[in-house]
Amino acid sequence: MTVKPIAASLLLTLGLTLTACSSVSVPPPGGFQPPNASYNEQWRPKLHYTPQRNWMNDPNGMVYLNGEYHLFYQYNPQGIKWGHMSWGHAVSRDLIHWEELPIAIPEAPDIAIFSGSVVYDRNNTSGFGTTANPPLVALFTGWNKSNNNQSQYAAYSLDQGRTWTRYGTAPVLDIGSTESRDPKVFWHAATSKWIMVFARATDHKVAIYGSTNLKNWTYLSDFGPLGAGTAPGQLWEVPDLVQLPIDGNTANQKWALLLSINGGTLWGGSGMQYFLGNFNGVTFTPDPLPAVNEPGGVLYQDFEGSTYGSWTVTGNAFGAGPAQGTLPDQQVVTGYRGSRLVNTFLNGDSTTGTLTSPDFVIGKPYISFLIGGGNHPGETAFNLIVDGKVVRSATGQNEELLRWNAFDVTALQGKTARLQIVDTHTGQWGHINIDQIVFSDNAFTENDNRVLWADFGRDFYAASTFDNHPTGDKVWIGWMSNWQYAEKVPTYPWRSAMTLPRKLTLKTTPDGIRLHQEPVAALTTQHAASLKFTNLPLSQMRQNLTAAGVRGKTLEVLLEVDTTGPGSIGLKMHTSAFEETVLQYNPITQKLSLDHQKSGDSSFDPGLSEVHVATLRNTGTLKLRVVLDTSSIEVFAQDGKLVFTDLLLSSPSSDGFELYSSSGDPLVKNLEVYELKTIWNP
Repeated sequence: MTVKPIAASLLLTLGLTLTACSSVSVPPPGGFQPPNASYNEQWRPKLHYTPQRNWMNDPNGMVYLNGEYHLFYQYNPQGIKWGHMSWGHAVSRDLIHWEELPIAIPEAPDIAIFSGSVVYDRNNTSGFGTTANPPLVALFTGWNKSNNNQSQYAAYSLDQGRTWTRYGTAPVLDIGSTESRDPKVFWHAATSKWIMVFARATDHKVAIYGSTNLKNWTYLSDFGPLGAGTAPGQLWEVPDLVQLPIDGNTANQKWALLLSINGGTLWGGSGMQYFLGNFNGVTFTPDPLPAVNEPGGVLYQDFEGSTYGSWTVTGNAFGAGPAQGTLPDQQVVTGYRGSRLVNTFLNGDSTTGTLTSPDFVIGKPYISFLIGGGNHPGETAFNLIVDGKVVRSATGQNEELLRWNAFDVTALQGKTARLQIVDTHTGQWGHINIDQIVFSDNAFTENDNRVLWADFGRDFYAASTFDNHPTGDKVWIGWMSNWQYAEKVPTYPWRSAMTLPRKLTLKTTPDGIRLHQEPVAALTTQHAASLKFTNLPLSQMRQNLTAAGVRGKTLEVLLEVDTTGPGSIGLKMHTSAFEETVLQYNPITQKLSLDHQKSGDSSFDPGLSEVHVATLRNTGTLKLRVVLDTSSIEVFAQDGKLVFTDLLLSSPSSDGFELYSSSGDPLVKNLEVYELKTIWNP
């Protein structure tokens, strides 16, 4: 077969990349120290930072100084699970290639070293350095091993962050709390002082303090609770407060409070929200959050009666009729409509049963509903049954807040179906809450609600920005995992990766001012073989891709396509006969979805096998930038207005790539596919 030289190069290099992958290693039993890495292990990222070995979580202390970007991070030098928290350290000159350095701040006899930040004290306000050699100053949370207290400590470095001296043994700020952590510090020029924000995790507040010397801190204000993650048992963590120009205009700026939450997220576990507003050096005042909307359509069931009516009950979990809110010994239930809902916490989590609707004919393309309760797929579940089989299913997120979710039943219209609420789980969170079932023309999910989400995937957490960036840009990096399963991800001898560094901007959109994210420009230095086509029908694009034999585990894809027609448009990636990851946009419902139900190994947590959906306004043209690595995907839609970050643990042989449309032959205005070279040179 004869192909164009550039296509042949692409096929060849992708094949070589694939054969370089080895099979996954099995960790040894007990507490053995993992061996050094080969950097060719199965699922080892080729583009994202990972430590050579051992456990890593939150990025810490990102700072730029004298040509180097410093990435510190939570690190366990003794194993591949969380513990013995210390600060790992890596440096880069371009934010893409990283050199791992020795541990920067090790666990101490009295405290474990939790998350924090580093600033360049250029005017030596701390007195830790000199005018000629200003210090780097780290502010971090120390977890006191004797009393569980969490307070803020300081350390400094006078040699480019290679060695650190702890400032005494006492904290510089102690509010007497076991849940106060993750200080982020920055210089506020308007008031000539340092500002520290840190999380009062279980109070769902961000504390704001000020200092002139980084050693003595004065309380200024608190922010919160607001937005998501405010229910009992949920945590606020790793705040960051940055000022960003709107539409590139430095004369018109707004502050963004960036916040990680563990619990109360879109898909369960960890995630990030943000708030826009103003900061005057003392108080952060948020702008109003988006208005709460309700799905339009036909209300099928609101469970406001004293009985379940024509629905059939089995077991003892449902009682004789819908519950009037919170049941005895239950955390407070919120988010339901009216005065009643289905709540199977009757007599606690040990009760079981089912509640089944009468048969009905599916007449609308979506079934929207409110759901809460336990996260036990198939056991605490809301199911759609057609021809005796469960064809759609949803579960709670281990919280008592009911959130909107939806089934896409477009392909099932005209079918006879029934709905079934199932509770067969008898352990913790062994109950489910359901309310307000609506047959609708458009999907309505939680991301249409009152929260500004920084990322609509499952694996973006604890992101924080670089101090002293040379251009003044705000660039952040996040931890690419989720606390629901982080310790179970089957990689070895390392565990966890960081996201690509992303530049943050604010842009005016029809929905209001919104945060946008895009990979830093240096990612293009990893481009190898490439293909580019412009202004061709999608069918012709498909033929060109097939002829070129485009495949790969590590790709960057830029797609710009017309969306004025009715058909859904998408990409299938990491495909094989038994695996695929599907990114699809429906121009009618205006939903962008990332389907990784068949993306690879999800045996360690069912949450990796699901569909993530977000609303994306149809402007007539869809712009996507997709970065695929061996074990992850990052999607940036409409110049980064909407972002998905997800782990994908596909098999080495799953390297197919395909462009498709459900109907019609839309114009593809631009398609670029780049093979991405590894950043490692071990």
